[in-house]
Amino acid sequence: MSIQSIRAALLEEVILHLLGKLGYSTIESPSGDPQLRSGGAGLELQGRGGWHQMDALASLDASPPFVYPLRLIVEAKCYRDRSTIGVEVVRNIVGVLKDISENCVSHSLDNFEGQLIQPARFNYVAALFSTSGFTKPAIRYAVAHQVFLIQYKRVHLFKPVIDAIRSLNKQHFKAKMLAGAKSTLRARSCARSIFSGDDDPQSEVLSIRGQELISTIAELLSKIGGSYFGMLQGRWPIHLLSRKPIPECHFETSDTLECRVYGLHGNRWSFVPLIGSDGDPDWFRLEFDLPLEIASMIRDLGDDRVAIAGAKKSHFSYIALTGIIGGVRRQVKLTLNEEWIENYIQRYS
Repeated sequence: MSIQSIRAALLEEVILHLLGKLGYSTIESPSGDPQLRSGGAGLELQGRGGWHQMDALASLDASPPFVYPLRLIVEAKCYRDRSTIGVEVVRNIVGVLKDISENCVSHSLDNFEGQLIQPARFNYVAALFSTSGFTKPAIRYAVAHQVFLIQYKRVHLFKPVIDAIRSLNKQHFKAKMLAGAKSTLRARSCARSIFSGDDDPQSEVLSIRGQELISTIAELLSKIGGSYFGMLQGRWPIHLLSRKPIPECHFETSDTLECRVYGLHGNRWSFVPLIGSDGDPDWFRLEFDLPLEIASMIRDLGDDRVAIAGAKKSHFSYIALTGIIGGVRRQVKLTLNEEWIENYIQRYS
């Protein structure tokens, strides 16, 4: 198994850990589900045309009305900065998602009383996570087939984690174990144990240095206190990260919070509360990476602060945000304060 594959697996485990802060639960075994089975390389999910390996699968128990419980297929790629994900990767995900979604189990199962019951149904969605962005054809294809694309190329809070994963090399593995068919699965299992707080994980693949690297990644993850999913302008999915969770006091009387948005040339973008400043106990900064379409537009504006402010007003007017706030799963809205942006435009015009 290649180092590149194992890096991708570790990134998927990191993402599953952060999704846990969102309220998702990682599915690790079939647990009696007839559509799942344990395969030679891990968990497999039955589609209409065959079984598909599911390296990273998560579930969300809370679902809106008239929607079956949600299951999220997670795939991640940890490429170098200039190696964007192409359309072929998205095509593969779309094919798997289509085959799984069309596998409507029509047979019934006997319960303990001999009565026939229908197996549980799920609504499957897929998300592709990247450390280096996507090509334009990949974005167009993903949008057309409702595959969510999330990138971390310019999320400074997440960069140390990415750098640590990219530093993985052959020296982090025990001799002759890297070529094993299950090396990725075992490395993934070791990472999952360490991320969950196991102080003494048993790894047949990773060397002491390898386990130390995973522990370093776990320590870096502990510095990310908040993990939220957002839809920017109701169109672009983004993963927002913060050093500390959003304080629940911001939403005691309303599910809407006015914010400022900061960022220049797509290098470091974040939402912060309109009231307060860094150092205040209730202040927070949500970092995210821009979707390619908006990032390209911002770069074309150069140093024109007024034009950039106008772009913020047009494309950052709100984020519909979902996550755990104050121990409760919430759906809230972060809005760009119009008076703040107007004052910004007047100051530089």
